[in-house]
Amino acid sequence: MLNLSNGTGNASSTSEKHSGLSSRHIDETLNTSSRLTQEQSSLTTQNSDISNEVRSVPERTHVSVEQFNEPVLRRTSRQSRMPDHYGMYSSSYIFASSRGSSMSQVDCKQVNIIPGGTYDRLCSLAEKRLHNVVHPKIVYFVAGIPDICSLVRIKNEKYEESYLYLEKDHVALIKETMSDVEKRMKNIGCKVVFATITTMSFQKWNTHRRSVGKTVRLKYESDYERMQERLNSILYAVNTYIVQRNLGNGVVTPFLHAFVHKRCKSKIRYIYSMLVD
Repeated sequence: MLNLSNGTGNASSTSEKHSGLSSRHIDETLNTSSRLTQEQSSLTTQNSDISNEVRSVPERTHVSVEQFNEPVLRRTSRQSRMPDHYGMYSSSYIFASSRGSSMSQVDCKQVNIIPGGTYDRLCSLAEKRLHNVVHPKIVYFVAGIPDICSLVRIKNEKYEESYLYLEKDHVALIKETMSDVEKRMKNIGCKVVFATITTMSFQKWNTHRRSVGKTVRLKYESDYERMQERLNSILYAVNTYIVQRNLGNGVVTPFLHAFVHKRCKSKIRYIYSMLVD
């Protein structure tokens, strides 16, 4: 099991699926700490080249992905035992979007899941649940895609589609959001660790939703390739920033992107087959 006992523990690269992290990949995180060091070094020494896009989806359709869903408290295996007030696991809390739905096996105090949860919403939940907790608190945030990608949904037309709003400066916006989250968490005595963000596939996700009857059409399908390239470029820049920010705070970054984002010499290959709905 992954021990998130403190911000400087051995947290390495693991797989992140589109709607969850498998326990197998969480276990691999434990056993591959050397990969974390190698990836961290690579990310901090490489510069991202983010091209400016000019084509956009109408902003009037822009809404955060599933921001209306209610939070779910996942009970960890440790919580089924007698509490160990001196155990290091009791200091660690995970707040995640739906991609953290398989993290109930992680060795920590508490796992909180909000499907489609943005950093801001997860932070608000953390404030609510932890402000009266007096012992040391390490808060891990596993999110990011809901802050960057958007979902248009018109139920009476049986239409929904995930897309990227191309004209926004997503990198600057998410940096600002992370700074705000960290400030709010420090105000209630929490140490913050941000996990890296795994990409998603617009083509796979949207066509899957169509295949299961959630939508009858895909309006922006011709733009998916451009959106995908832009998203991957954004995530490279944001993940570099996450590593640098965590290093500045003296904590080790959980590299949750590393099973999908594969470095091959000077390029990165994206293994979209590792993503599932």
